[in-house]
Amino acid sequence: MQPQAPSLPTTASTPQLAPSDKNTHKALFVIKRDGRLSDFDSQKIAAAIEKAILAADSTLAESQAIQLSNDISDNITSRLSHSLNSGDKINIEDIQDQVELGLMRRGLQKVARAYVLYREQHHIDRQKQTAPGHDDYDWVETLLNDSAKGLADVDPQAVLTTAKKNFYQGISPQEINTTLVMTLRQLIETEPNYSYLAARVLLDGIRRESATALALTIESQNPQFYPSAFEALIEQGIEHGLLAPELAEFDLQRLAKALEPARDQQFQY
Repeated sequence: MQPQAPSLPTTASTPQLAPSDKNTHKALFVIKRDGRLSDFDSQKIAAAIEKAILAADSTLAESQAIQLSNDISDNITSRLSHSLNSGDKINIEDIQDQVELGLMRRGLQKVARAYVLYREQHHIDRQKQTAPGHDDYDWVETLLNDSAKGLADVDPQAVLTTAKKNFYQGISPQEINTTLVMTLRQLIETEPNYSYLAARVLLDGIRRESATALALTIESQNPQFYPSAFEALIEQGIEHGLLAPELAEFDLQRLAKALEPARDQQFQY
C-alpha cells in the first residue's frame, strides 16, 4: 500500500501571494555563518523548504510542496515580525531550526530528518572549502604584531606558534581571537605585559563583533571606526527604544571626535 500524502486545504479562494507581497514584513537582517549580514528574504526560505520536501518525499505533488513551503515560510516570517523589531538581526541557524520545527509540526518527519542531514553535510562541505592555509593567518600575525607595539618582553611570533596548535579546519575569526586570548592568559604570570597584549587582542574581537552588529566595515587601525560606531550605536539605540530620542539632537559627530581610541591601549586583561 502506498503511503497517503498529507491532505491539504484546496479552497479556490486561497490567495496566491506575489513575490513582492512576501517581504512586506519588518526589515530584518540575517547573520550568515561568516558574520556577514544579508536582508531577510522569505522567498529564499520557501524555495529551500520546497527543494527539501520534493527531494525527501516523492509522494507529494509539486503543488503541494509549494503550498507547504509557503505556509511554513509565512509562519516563520510572521512570528519573527511579531517578536523582533525592524532592523533586528537573526542568526541563519535559528531560521533553519524554525524550518525543522515547522516540518515536524506538519507531520513531515522524513523531510525534517533529511533537512537535518542536508544541513550537516553542507556544514562539513563549508569546513572543507574554508580550510585555512598558511597565508590565511597573515591577518593574525599582523594583529599580534600591531597589538604588541610599545610592549617590552613579549613575543608575538611565539604566541602565534602556540595558538596555531589549537586551530582547526574551518575555524572562524572569532574562534581564532578566543584562542589567542586563552594562549595569552597563560603567559601573563611569566610577563605582566602579556596582560596588555591579551586585552588588545580581545579588543580587536570586540571591534569585529560590534562592526557586524552595526553593519560597519572594520580595519583594526582605522581611526574612523570609533566615530562611525558611536553614531551608528546611538541611532540604533534610539530606533530600538533603548536610548532617549533627544540624544539625536546632539552634535554626534562632534562628540565622536572627542573619543580617544588610543586610551583603549591602557587596559589590562
